[in-house]
Formats: sequence, structure tokens, C-alpha cells
Amino acid sequence: VQPGTIEAGSALGMTPVQVFLHVRLLPALRASFPALINQFIMLFLFSSVASIIALPELTYVAMNTASKTARTFEVYLFTGLFYYVTCAVMVNGLRFFERKTLRW
Repeated sequence: VQPGTIEAGSALGMTPVQVFLHVRLLPALRASFPALINQFIMLFLFSSVASIIALPELTYVAMNTASKTARTFEVYLFTGLFYYVTCAVMVNGLRFFERKTLRW
């Protein structure tokens, strides 16, 4: 943040806490929040915890269901769609949170 912006906030009668929140912190969050969202999504998709617990368990259930029903294509299609919908809901939820929280 440029020093003139901080000085302008002080000239408008803002307290030092208000200058920090409105002039320094909020623009920094606006600039860094998309990158933080991307990191969170990548952590969800590629983390060892999610891949160890969620994906093998989901695949195991899909394999059992496919072997019992002999509908392999439908079962794996549903499994892939379930994983895609989970990721899409998370992305859209974070996008909505970004729009509502960091608007001017």
C-alpha cells in the first residue's frame, strides 16, 4: 500500500485501527484471496488425507457395487460425477464467499 493512501485515510479522520482494516488489510485480502482459494482447492484434490481416505473408499464402494450389479459403466460414471459435484460445490461456495466478503 502506498504511503499516500495511508495518509489519506488518516486525513479522513480514520483511527489507526480503521486505517489498518480498511486501507491495508482489505486490499491485501482482495489481492491474495483468489490464490488462497486455489491453494485450498488443490489441497482438497491432491492432499494425501483426501486421497487416502476419500478416493480409495469411494472407489472401493464403486468396485463392490459394480461387481454386485454388473453395471460397471453406470457405477463409475456416478462415482466420477459425485467427485466432480463435490469439487464444484466447494469451488462455487468459495467463489460466493469471496464475492460477499470482499466486495467494495
